[in-house]
Amino acid sequence: MERMGDGQVKTEWGSTRTRAAAILLAGLLTAEQLALGANGPLLAILAAGAQIALAIAVLILLAPPAAFWRPAAPVLILALATIGWIALHALPGRAIAPDLVAPGLVRAIGLLALLLAAAWIGYRRGLMRIAIGWIVLFGLVQIATGLILRGIDPGHVWGVDKGILADRFTGTSLNANASACLFGVIALLGLGRWLTLMRESGEDRDSGIVARIAALLGLTMGTGACFITGSRTALLLLIAGLAFVAGRDPLLRRRLLRPRGLAMLAVAGFVLVMLALTIGDVTLERMAMTTTDAVTRVEIWRHYAALAQRSWLWGYGPLSFDEVNLMSLRTAAQASLLWYVHSAHNQILSLLLGGGVPYLVLVTATMAAILLAIHRQRDPKRADPLLRAMMVATAFVLACAMVDITLDVPAMAALQVVLLGLPWGRAVRRMVDLRRSAERLPPPTGAALHSPR
Repeated sequence: MERMGDGQVKTEWGSTRTRAAAILLAGLLTAEQLALGANGPLLAILAAGAQIALAIAVLILLAPPAAFWRPAAPVLILALATIGWIALHALPGRAIAPDLVAPGLVRAIGLLALLLAAAWIGYRRGLMRIAIGWIVLFGLVQIATGLILRGIDPGHVWGVDKGILADRFTGTSLNANASACLFGVIALLGLGRWLTLMRESGEDRDSGIVARIAALLGLTMGTGACFITGSRTALLLLIAGLAFVAGRDPLLRRRLLRPRGLAMLAVAGFVLVMLALTIGDVTLERMAMTTTDAVTRVEIWRHYAALAQRSWLWGYGPLSFDEVNLMSLRTAAQASLLWYVHSAHNQILSLLLGGGVPYLVLVTATMAAILLAIHRQRDPKRADPLLRAMMVATAFVLACAMVDITLDVPAMAALQVVLLGLPWGRAVRRMVDLRRSAERLPPPTGAALHSPR
């Protein structure tokens, strides 16, 4: 047992249950990714149910204090308003597929529950780092599983046909671009975790070495896995993101400018070149097709932007994209181009098609409120490479979602919610600490002189 302040005693169970909450969070994210990204009507509903169950489990394990709710209220009000707008589509004539409103509502509630679970974990001091460590570690298991499945049968994942993506690495999902974004997040979090561990000298040296190895493996394996997916956008954005996180770290800059650091950079560059020449043929071939594919993508955006404009206020209802898409095909050329498309390949268009302009505004406002809280409560005098890596990973996912289906995959939406929820919970804790510190300060001299006796 460990003695705490005010005569309190913290038992080993207390430490175990806080870590259990972080492990459960990472485990749920991994389970969703392993289950084909939870990308399907039944899988998505099951994932939403698991997210709600996780929130209940974290609530029991961590018992967030009442002080959490006051600073968290603005974000929660916006999130509940967003869910309320989705629920309004159940009114007659508001959705093109009324039977899909309830599943869409359940999925939205699941994401809100997951946001709260991540925030409660982030609220506990030091638990955000533990959660990220487990997410990176489970990410390694997931990459290894995907590679094994590819070695057994390149054309299938868990027996499900990959179709036209048979020649691309899709991990444990059926979409190479969404998987590339996931692998990029693992790489970025691995880098941030490694940079954080470089600054720490824990008492358990063996545990610290294991954590560093896992972080470095997350960086290298995540980057390599992203590379062999053939996803051009994710790969280019990942290189830029890694360069930004590494370049902004003063400790790493000093080490890399030494002879040993320059030698490590040279070796890393050589490895990347050899990787490209040996197993990057699909990626290199797709790079050559960028211009042609860009024209097709612009045509897709133009078609769905016109559809969104026709129903700008309400959209067509949650999860209604497939129905709207098939009903909108008027010519043989449109059918040839769009019959197999299951996403607008742009998150803004996806939100507009699902719920109109109010839905887009509410989702954007909720995310902006979270990011603003994180920004205001950061420590400008102290570098936090893990927080920087998490924010870059968040931007990375959003950027990928602007050109692909990333956030239309339920498991990727869950990952993005956790990337926002963990640092938001830490920001809420700092707001609570600041308010408590202000309440403990003595009143100004003038106020004391004029106070009633």
